[in-house]
Amino acid sequence: MTTRVGRKGSAMIMALVVTLVVAGLSGSYLGLSVYRQGSTFKEVDRERALYAAEAAISQSMHELNTDRDYDASGGALGTITALTAIPGYSVAVSVSTIGLTGDQKRLTAIATYGPANKRTDRSLEVIVDTNKSSVTTLGMAAVISRDPIDLRGNINVDGRDWDINGAALVGAGVDGVVSGGAVTVTGSAGVGGNGLNPPPSGSAPGAVDSNHNWGADGLDNDREGTIDQPGETYPADPDQALGVPSGTLMLTAKKMGSYFSTQAAYNAAIAANGGQALGGKVIYCDFAPSPPFELGTGLNANPSILVIHNSTSNAIAKNVHGDFKGFIMADKVELINAGTKIVGMIQAWGQFGNAFGAGGSDVLFSSAVLANLPQVQITPHYLTRAWREVVR
Repeated sequence: MTTRVGRKGSAMIMALVVTLVVAGLSGSYLGLSVYRQGSTFKEVDRERALYAAEAAISQSMHELNTDRDYDASGGALGTITALTAIPGYSVAVSVSTIGLTGDQKRLTAIATYGPANKRTDRSLEVIVDTNKSSVTTLGMAAVISRDPIDLRGNINVDGRDWDINGAALVGAGVDGVVSGGAVTVTGSAGVGGNGLNPPPSGSAPGAVDSNHNWGADGLDNDREGTIDQPGETYPADPDQALGVPSGTLMLTAKKMGSYFSTQAAYNAAIAANGGQALGGKVIYCDFAPSPPFELGTGLNANPSILVIHNSTSNAIAKNVHGDFKGFIMADKVELINAGTKIVGMIQAWGQFGNAFGAGGSDVLFSSAVLANLPQVQITPHYLTRAWREVVR
């Protein structure tokens, strides 16, 4: 027989069991909640570290694209050393070229966030490469000028198409000379082109185009995207002549280490190159040269772009001497000395006219040279080619 006291004891035991079960479940739930909260906080910290790594990569790219070391790390451009300006964060970026080709760089960012006992980190690896573009010339003639051209002495200007070394003819070619003004050929100067050999004196029929109308020749001379638009004129400067943004040629030369603000530095570079013009480069002479203007001895192996231009457009190449393979763009050219050989093309602006001349010099048009000019650097300088997160 069950007594009242026995029933009360059973109920108490049952209540105790239920209480313990509920307490256990509550404890488990609380533990799970704490764990989930910790995991959530940790994931938030990981996201913060990722954002910091992405920001560091952006900063590194900015340094590469502006040629400035903003964090004053003293290392290579793009390198960032342990930035800790923001409490709780530590960020660093290293730059490497191991295993890469050409101008590629590997940027590795490591970012950490949080106190020492709860620190989390994320690492990103980005491969960047230079943003380059090929250039094209209009290839109108061996010599092109905005202003009058006066050919004197024993100079040979040949618009026929020569091979890349100026050793053999490969085609009929183009005009010998195109000028926005008058063209005068005197003395023993000869101009050939369009399949006709330069005569001992004077110009071959159809080899000279004087008083050229830049707005009605079927070409986009100002490289603005429209052929013969109303008011089209001769290109304003060397950049426009190649159809690239203003400052591109100077920027490229600086990147290539072939920008010169003094004639002494330019001549020293030629001397350091064995007395030969720098090959495969954009060479930018940002000064007003004193005569003579040396090109170097012997044709450079790879075609180059030689810019003789400054901010006041008074960079005059006078008494030009030596050998050069490529495209020469000068504010003005006066006198090409005896023994000079230029294979490719010359383009000049010449506010007061151009006087080309002297004894035994050759300017030979070559489409092969113009087709193999060096690429130029376009802004932004670097573009992302590959991206990944590195598990550490």
